[in-house]
Amino acid sequence: MTSKSIINQCVTLLEQGHAAEAEKRLAPLLKQDPENFHALQLFGLSKHLLGQPKDALKFLEKALQINPNFSAVRHNIAGIYRSMGDMPKAEENFRKAIALKPDYGEAYQGLSEIIRFKNDEPLIEKLLGQLATTTKTENKVYLHFAAGKIFDDCGDYQQAFRHYSLGNVLSKKKWNSKSHTENLAAIRNVFNKDYFKTRKNQGYTSAAPVFIVGMPRSGSTLLEQIISSHPLVFGAGELGDIPSIADQIGRYSETKQNYPQCITDLPVEVFTGMGKAYINRVYSINTDKPAAKISADKNLFNYMHLGLIEALLPEARILHIERHPLDTCLSCYFQNFSKGVHWSFNLKHIAGYYREYRAMMDHWHQVLPNRVYSLKYENLIAQPEKTTRAILAYCSLDWDNNCLNFHKNKRPIKTASVWQVRQPIYKRARGRWHNYQSQIASLIEELKDYSDKYELSLEQ
Repeated sequence: MTSKSIINQCVTLLEQGHAAEAEKRLAPLLKQDPENFHALQLFGLSKHLLGQPKDALKFLEKALQINPNFSAVRHNIAGIYRSMGDMPKAEENFRKAIALKPDYGEAYQGLSEIIRFKNDEPLIEKLLGQLATTTKTENKVYLHFAAGKIFDDCGDYQQAFRHYSLGNVLSKKKWNSKSHTENLAAIRNVFNKDYFKTRKNQGYTSAAPVFIVGMPRSGSTLLEQIISSHPLVFGAGELGDIPSIADQIGRYSETKQNYPQCITDLPVEVFTGMGKAYINRVYSINTDKPAAKISADKNLFNYMHLGLIEALLPEARILHIERHPLDTCLSCYFQNFSKGVHWSFNLKHIAGYYREYRAMMDHWHQVLPNRVYSLKYENLIAQPEKTTRAILAYCSLDWDNNCLNFHKNKRPIKTASVWQVRQPIYKRARGRWHNYQSQIASLIEELKDYSDKYELSLEQ
């Protein structure tokens, strides 16, 4: 196989999230041709995705020595420094990427997400100039989201919303709300009260796993950063293992039905085996904190699969973080998610998705009473020590002061909230939706019942 063929294969593998396989295929190529620029770049990206940022930088810096004017490598390096919390170096490399490629929309967006802009920032004029001339739709999307963030920083909320809206419209993401609703209804139908009454004492016994679930942009990265600052907790990030188990578990069904219908005819051994496999997999990726007794899986969409988690790992702890519905939904609309969140580009879809999510969580509270620990983002930022002590107690962990110094935790973070959790707790994001009341009137009306209930439940 030619070098070009291997490179093309590995690009596809990385796009599909198979970083380990890409690394495996690139290693022999680099051994044979250690100066192969594209192999160095892809190998560095593989290392980054596998949670090895320092190794990733080593290979990307070598690629940059070969071709110092390749803007994408500068952008890759900026993203890694961002995940490591080194914002000055991230900013430096984002700006260098833009200097090399003045219409680099993705670099503008990345830069906008890690600093707070002021009206006199020269980059604003450059960005608007690029918006006026660029013809590529994807590039316009990045530039509009960047402009939205910058104008929000500057307090020009009308312009901010205009750019965010244009970015969302141009994204043209498709969302099948009917299929999603039917899928959640099927899960609720299978994992009902009767199922858990008749399926006791199954699954793998381990108190190690903690699952953080909820909506995107609800404060989950802050929560994960706080608890993973405890010396006995390993922050595993957003793992795809539980959704993968849901996709594969049907093969063990005698009736060959897919999930969730297959659940009722699976033997107990399947749940025990898959629960154990999950624990072993998480242990295998924990190379930084061998003394950790608890792992935190922050795949928020596991909220759909709490019944499956109960069947696999009946002693797992589940942390459900909530935030004001309007702050949560508006923040989703303002985030240019790279994949998998297609409902977030349309306010009507966001409202519908939120209502389905709440219905799902209400179901779990009914059929799994006292199994889900719910906490509110607003209480976490208003009373961080009190709330954190309660969380640690739920996880059977003693108090540790490192949890209040979470912003000093250097573990890599790959989510959009990386900038926020690299600084002490702040309250600017609370009530942000008030700045956009006139633009989101339909969202306010659609979620009024949930918003009113949520506001009444907050600790004063």
